[in-house]
Formats: sequence, structure tokens, C-alpha cells
Amino acid sequence: MEAEIVGLKFQLESMDTITLEPHYMKGLHAWFLHQIQAYDPELSAYLHDGQGEKPFTLSRLMGPMQWRNSHWLLPARQSYEFYLTLLSGPVIEGMVPWFQQLPKSLTLARQSFRLQKVDLFLPAIAYQDLVMGWNSTKKLELSFLSPTSFRRQGNHYPLPDPRNVFQSYLRRWNDFSGYLVEVEPFLDWIQQCVLIDRHWLESVKTTAGKQGQVTGFVGSVAFALSKKAHDEPDYIELYYALGKMAPYCGTGHKTPFGLGQTRWGWKTGTIHQFLPLQVQFQEQALGQRIDQLTELFLSQRKRTGGERALNICHTQAVILARRELGESLLAIATDLQMPYETAKTYSKRAQKAFKAQAEKS
Repeated sequence: MEAEIVGLKFQLESMDTITLEPHYMKGLHAWFLHQIQAYDPELSAYLHDGQGEKPFTLSRLMGPMQWRNSHWLLPARQSYEFYLTLLSGPVIEGMVPWFQQLPKSLTLARQSFRLQKVDLFLPAIAYQDLVMGWNSTKKLELSFLSPTSFRRQGNHYPLPDPRNVFQSYLRRWNDFSGYLVEVEPFLDWIQQCVLIDRHWLESVKTTAGKQGQVTGFVGSVAFALSKKAHDEPDYIELYYALGKMAPYCGTGHKTPFGLGQTRWGWKTGTIHQFLPLQVQFQEQALGQRIDQLTELFLSQRKRTGGERALNICHTQAVILARRELGESLLAIATDLQMPYETAKTYSKRAQKAFKAQAEKS
């Protein structure tokens, strides 16, 4: 049977000292899509614009980084890596020509890494293989190595609620496996029968997302089944298959931009084992700055009630906080999916309000 899912590790070397903006993941994402576009524009368009779940995940760069002057500094002649997973047989087949002629370098913000090699990180298998090899009495332990979050009622939900976790896996399963599962009955079973046996979690704010920040969690969770679960053996089989799929598909949303990186097994320690200290500091600092500015702008309004006022103040805060980090207004407007002139107006109002408060103080 042909491969339908696979995980790859790309190993890089910085050719010179490299400086990257906080939101460099957008550049890595764009590099990958441009690579595919060069030989298969239709496949690239599907990866970028296709309806439903994205058939790939992409991790952040992993390796030695320093946080200086609101940018990442990557020393020369250092090793880095990132992970790419593919969730669709046709996508894997369509990318074979690229794998056979991989580029010798990777360019981010006009700065180059040498692409040393690409290795298998997760074996290339078929979806049917996921249902084999699991002990139905064994706890399912998963670790979340990058901030993980879900969308719930229009907001971010940074907790590994079993229903949310397995719903995110089931969406990918239904889109790509070819074995369609009725959603609500299975999720009802998850809610009734899947327990959190133990966990070690910490929350962190990250710069991914259109609104400048996402609150997510990192850490480890052990899921267990209640006695009632064994009334539905088919669901138990699917439960373990989805757990086995987790490192391939990632968990939650924004997985093509580095969120929700998931691994099998339990990883203990502190948050620094999951995020470098500089990443934790920068991301939490940005989130705190946005919260601080939002409260400031709200306090200056005559009418502070209502969701619209909060949204306006939050958008102003996001733009000003990211401008303080040195991002261009055009890049921010593109990320927030708003016209440049609108972003410019928000930026001017935010700067004026901040200046007025400074003068008052």
C-alpha cells in the first residue's frame, strides 16, 4: 500500500549570521509553498487555498537563537532543523519531483541557510496502518512541544479538553484517510469515556495568528479510558488510531505555522524544554504588551462597554505592539487581512493615544 502520511526533518546550517523578525514563520511557510509552485502551481494553490483542513504541518526552526533588538539572531555555522509532515497520499505523490531535486539552500528574509539533508522523522505509512499495534489497556500519552490552542466560539481555548483534542484529529482523518467517521457520536463517546489521567501543562502566548497573539499550552497529557468505553470496541480502535496520528497532523489550529507540534510519550520538566527561553520571553512579553495597551486605550474612551470598543482597542494595541518590535506596517496589515490604509489609520490613532497618555503622566 502506498504512503499516505509521512514526517520529514530538514537539517540546515546558517551560512552567515542571520537576523529574523519575530514572525519569521510566515516566511518559512511562504518558502515552502513557493518551492512547490515552481514546478506544480496547482498543487501549491491547493496547499495554500484548499478548503477544509490543510494537508501538511510545518514546525518552527529549532536551534540556537538569541533575542536581540526585537529580532532573532542566529549565529553563523550553526545547525538548525524544522519538521514537515504530509497528510495526503496525492500530496505526497505530487511532491515526489521536489523531493528528487531539493534545493541546496533555504532563503528567509534574503538570508540563506545551507540545506544539508532531509531525513524521515515519522515513517511513511498508510492510514490503515494506524489502527494496528496499540494495546487497548494502555494510557495514551502525548506531549505538546509548541503552543497548542483550539478555536471555540470565536476565541482561543488553551486547554487539552479530550473532545477538542480528538475533534482536531478526526477532522484530518475524515478529510484525508478515506475512512469517513460520523462525527458527533464519536465525539460524544470521547466526552463520556476519555479521561485526563494526569497532566503537566503551562500556558504561553505566541505571535502566531491574525490578531498578533494566541494563548496556547505546552506540556504533556496522559489520556485514559473509562470502563464504559469498552462497550464500543470500534471507537476504542479509532481512539488509538487518532492518537497514533497526532504527531503527523499536529493538534489544534495553525499547525502549518508552527503551532500544535505533538509527540508521543511523556516529557517532563519545565517550559524551557518545550520552548527556548528567548521564545518564551519574547512571546509572553508581546502578549503582555498587547494586554497593557488594550487596557490603556479602553480607559481613554468615553464609552468603554461593548464588544466593538474592545475589538477596536485590541486591534490598535496589536498594531502598536508589533510596530514597537520593528515590524513593517505593510506586513502587519497583510497578517491582519486589512487594507494598508486602514492599518495606517489604526496605527496613527494608537500612537496619538499613547503619546497623550505619556504627556498626561
